[in-house]
Amino acid sequence: MTHTRRLASLAGIAAIALLTLQLTARAAPKARALKLPPELAAMLKKEMLLLDGGMRELLGHIVRGERSAAARIADKVHASFILKRSLSKAQLGQLLRALPKQFIKQDRAFHGDGAKLAKALRARQLTKAASIYARMVRACVSCHVRFAPGLLARGR
Repeated sequence: MTHTRRLASLAGIAAIALLTLQLTARAAPKARALKLPPELAAMLKKEMLLLDGGMRELLGHIVRGERSAAARIADKVHASFILKRSLSKAQLGQLLRALPKQFIKQDRAFHGDGAKLAKALRARQLTKAASIYARMVRACVSCHVRFAPGLLARGR
Protein backbone atom coordinates (compact mmCIF):
# COMPACT_ATOMS: atom_id res chain seq x y z
CA MET A 1 0.00 0.00 0.00
CA THR A 2 1.38 3.38 -0.95
CA HIS A 3 1.95 6.13 1.58
CA THR A 4 -0.90 8.18 0.07
CA ARG A 5 -3.30 5.26 0.31
CA ARG A 6 -2.28 4.64 3.92
CA LEU A 7 -2.92 8.27 4.78
CA ALA A 8 -6.30 8.14 3.04
CA SER A 9 -7.12 4.97 4.99
CA LEU A 10 -6.07 6.63 8.26
CA ALA A 11 -8.12 9.72 7.48
CA GLY A 12 -11.12 7.50 6.77
CA ILE A 13 -10.69 5.69 10.05
CA ALA A 14 -10.43 9.01 11.88
CA ALA A 15 -13.65 10.18 10.19
CA ILE A 16 -15.41 6.95 11.20
CA ALA A 17 -14.18 7.44 14.77
CA LEU A 18 -15.62 10.95 14.84
CA LEU A 19 -18.96 9.73 13.47
CA THR A 20 -18.96 7.01 16.12
CA LEU A 21 -18.37 9.73 18.70
CA GLN A 22 -21.54 11.50 17.66
CA LEU A 23 -23.62 8.33 17.51
CA THR A 24 -22.31 7.09 20.86
CA ALA A 25 -23.16 10.39 22.51
CA ARG A 26 -26.76 10.08 21.27
CA ALA A 27 -27.20 6.45 22.34
CA ALA A 28 -25.73 6.79 25.82
CA PRO A 29 -26.47 4.15 28.44
CA LYS A 30 -27.37 5.29 31.92
CA ALA A 31 -25.06 8.23 32.41
CA ARG A 32 -23.85 9.08 35.87
CA ALA A 33 -20.99 11.30 36.79
CA LEU A 34 -18.28 9.78 38.93
CA LYS A 35 -18.29 10.85 42.56
CA LEU A 36 -14.79 10.80 43.98
CA PRO A 37 -13.08 12.45 46.93
CA PRO A 38 -11.63 15.81 45.78
CA GLU A 39 -7.98 14.67 45.89
CA LEU A 40 -8.66 11.56 43.80
CA ALA A 41 -10.94 13.47 41.43
CA ALA A 42 -8.15 16.00 40.83
CA MET A 43 -5.62 13.25 40.08
CA LEU A 44 -8.03 11.48 37.75
CA LYS A 45 -8.75 14.75 35.95
CA LYS A 46 -5.02 15.39 35.52
CA GLU A 47 -4.61 11.87 34.12
CA MET A 48 -7.48 12.37 31.68
CA LEU A 49 -6.03 15.66 30.46
CA LEU A 50 -2.70 13.93 29.81
CA LEU A 51 -4.47 11.10 27.99
CA ASP A 52 -6.37 13.64 25.92
CA GLY A 53 -3.12 15.31 24.92
CA GLY A 54 -1.53 11.93 24.20
CA MET A 55 -4.42 10.85 21.99
CA ARG A 56 -4.21 14.10 20.04
CA GLU A 57 -0.46 13.69 19.57
CA LEU A 58 -0.93 10.08 18.52
CA LEU A 59 -3.27 11.03 15.71
CA GLY A 60 -0.77 13.48 14.26
CA HIS A 61 2.11 11.03 14.48
CA ILE A 62 0.09 8.16 13.00
CA VAL A 63 -1.18 10.24 10.09
CA ARG A 64 2.35 11.46 9.34
CA GLY A 65 3.72 7.91 9.58
CA GLU A 66 5.93 8.80 12.56
CA ARG A 67 5.81 5.33 14.02
CA SER A 68 8.56 5.66 16.63
CA ALA A 69 7.14 8.83 18.16
CA ALA A 70 3.63 7.37 18.12
CA ALA A 71 4.83 4.11 19.72
CA ARG A 72 6.48 6.03 22.58
CA ILE A 73 3.22 7.84 23.31
CA ALA A 74 1.22 4.60 23.01
CA ASP A 75 3.58 3.08 25.59
CA LYS A 76 2.76 5.97 27.95
CA VAL A 77 -0.95 5.45 27.39
CA HIS A 78 -0.50 1.76 28.17
CA ALA A 79 1.46 2.45 31.35
CA SER A 80 -0.82 5.31 32.35
CA PHE A 81 0.67 8.73 32.65
CA ILE A 82 0.55 9.44 36.38
CA LEU A 83 -2.09 7.59 38.37
CA LYS A 84 -0.14 4.44 39.12
CA ARG A 85 2.99 6.41 39.95
CA SER A 86 1.27 9.17 41.94
CA LEU A 87 -1.07 7.23 44.18
CA SER A 88 -0.16 5.44 47.36
CA LYS A 89 -1.44 1.86 47.71
CA ALA A 90 -4.15 3.14 50.05
CA GLN A 91 -5.23 5.82 47.57
CA LEU A 92 -5.22 3.34 44.70
CA GLY A 93 -7.41 0.99 46.75
CA GLN A 94 -9.74 3.88 47.60
CA LEU A 95 -9.95 4.83 43.93
CA LEU A 96 -10.69 1.27 42.82
CA ARG A 97 -13.45 0.98 45.44
CA ALA A 98 -14.97 4.31 44.36
CA LEU A 99 -14.99 3.62 40.61
CA PRO A 100 -17.77 1.57 39.02
CA LYS A 101 -16.71 -1.86 37.79
CA GLN A 102 -17.62 -0.95 34.21
CA PHE A 103 -15.32 2.09 34.38
CA ILE A 104 -12.44 -0.09 35.55
CA LYS A 105 -13.16 -2.67 32.83
CA GLN A 106 -13.23 -0.01 30.10
CA ASP A 107 -10.11 1.67 31.49
CA ARG A 108 -8.12 -1.57 31.50
CA ALA A 109 -9.19 -2.35 27.93
CA PHE A 110 -8.22 1.16 26.82
CA HIS A 111 -4.76 0.97 28.36
CA GLY A 112 -4.34 -2.55 26.97
CA ASP A 113 -5.08 -1.15 23.54
CA GLY A 114 -2.24 1.33 24.12
CA ALA A 115 0.16 -1.65 24.27
CA LYS A 116 -1.40 -3.19 21.15
CA LEU A 117 -1.08 0.12 19.34
CA ALA A 118 2.61 0.44 20.22
CA LYS A 119 3.21 -3.13 19.01
CA ALA A 120 1.39 -2.50 15.69
CA LEU A 121 3.35 0.71 15.14
CA ARG A 122 6.68 -1.00 15.78
CA ALA A 123 5.67 -3.77 13.36
CA ARG A 124 4.93 -1.14 10.68
CA GLN A 125 1.27 -2.19 10.60
CA LEU A 126 -0.17 1.29 10.08
CA THR A 127 -3.64 0.15 9.03
CA LYS A 128 -3.89 -2.03 12.13
CA ALA A 129 -2.53 0.83 14.23
CA ALA A 130 -5.16 3.18 12.81
CA SER A 131 -7.89 0.66 13.60
CA ILE A 132 -6.67 0.31 17.19
CA TYR A 133 -6.46 4.08 17.52
CA ALA A 134 -10.06 4.42 16.29
CA ARG A 135 -11.16 1.82 18.86
CA MET A 136 -9.39 3.84 21.55
CA VAL A 137 -11.19 7.02 20.48
CA ARG A 138 -14.52 5.18 20.65
CA ALA A 139 -13.58 3.94 24.13
CA CYS A 140 -12.84 7.50 25.25
CA VAL A 141 -16.19 8.73 24.02
CA SER A 142 -18.10 5.78 25.42
CA CYS A 143 -16.54 6.28 28.84
CA HIS A 144 -17.13 10.03 28.86
CA VAL A 145 -20.74 9.59 27.74
CA ARG A 146 -21.32 7.15 30.55
CA PHE A 147 -19.22 8.55 33.40
CA ALA A 148 -18.61 12.22 32.60
CA PRO A 149 -21.74 13.31 30.72
CA GLY A 150 -21.31 16.94 31.73
CA LEU A 151 -17.99 17.20 29.92
CA LEU A 152 -19.53 16.43 26.54
CA ALA A 153 -22.50 18.70 27.19
CA ARG A 154 -20.19 21.60 28.05
CA GLY A 155 -17.90 20.86 25.11
CA ARG A 156 -14.89 20.17 27.35
